[in-house]
Amino acid sequence: MLDKMGAMMVLPLLPYIATEMHGSAIAVGLMQSLYSLMQVFGTMVLGVLSDSVGKRRTLLISLFASSIFLLACGLAVHSSARA
Repeated sequence: MLDKMGAMMVLPLLPYIATEMHGSAIAVGLMQSLYSLMQVFGTMVLGVLSDSVGKRRTLLISLFASSIFLLACGLAVHSSARA
């Protein structure tokens, strides 16, 4: 739930972030399409990983990595707004 909540906070802002960073409409559409494709691929990888390593450890590592990447996205937006 936390991962989806974080992603759904960022996804609607992607067009605005892209225009501030001089991205095109094609780049925004490609980003959103690749996000969905990587979710499918990531689900399969995490399923195999959780079977071999353990569900709890996989979930904790995934949530930690997700928070780091969401923080990086927030810092990128913040630094581009100041520039």
